[in-house]
Amino acid sequence: MLGVRYSIALLSLVALGSFMTATVASASTIQCCSISSDATPASQLQATFDFQVAGSVLTLTVDNDTLAPSEFNINQIYFDASDDVTSLALDAAAHSLAGDVASDWGPLLTGDRPGGFSALDYSLQAKGGQKSPYLIQPGEEIAFVFTINGGVGSFSMSDFGPLVAAKFVSGPDDPEAPGSEDSAFGTVPVPEPSTTVLLSLGLAGLSFRRRPTGPVRSVRS
Repeated sequence: MLGVRYSIALLSLVALGSFMTATVASASTIQCCSISSDATPASQLQATFDFQVAGSVLTLTVDNDTLAPSEFNINQIYFDASDDVTSLALDAAAHSLAGDVASDWGPLLTGDRPGGFSALDYSLQAKGGQKSPYLIQPGEEIAFVFTINGGVGSFSMSDFGPLVAAKFVSGPDDPEAPGSEDSAFGTVPVPEPSTTVLLSLGLAGLSFRRRPTGPVRSVRS
């Protein structure tokens, strides 16, 4: 797992043509899933969204943590960003088993709406859909590297989240539609210990997002 992250970091540096030795990275981990848009209980679907931000580079590693007997595949991901992020560009994607899969995921969409949820700012999907050989199977992960564009120039973990969603497919039969399980799910962030320390040093008053997260932006079942 660590090897994948290190190789992705190197790919991002090559893609951007820069070496950022002085940039301090920040991280935020979001555990999914707490809300289900389908009949499958959210407790059966597990994924981890690990956001690593350094300057204008976002590395998002998505782990499929589903366990037997669920064992769903993930073929779409969704996440939110603050208003300071005007756009993202996908630079690289490394599958923990298949290697470089950047050409097999995309396009990067904005304002997409997974079934049963509010629109989330950004989304990616495996181009082959449920039959893609490069979707995220149980126990696997993909690390996506993006260039972040925006007026502030330097970004942090507070610019991403708190809402994420993943589409889980090809799992056990859905009682609503046997043989065609296809559901999306969302959750709220669980900060890493380092994040908690930063918050205790005076960042607790800052919002994770500069946009309101009231009923209009909330995840709906």
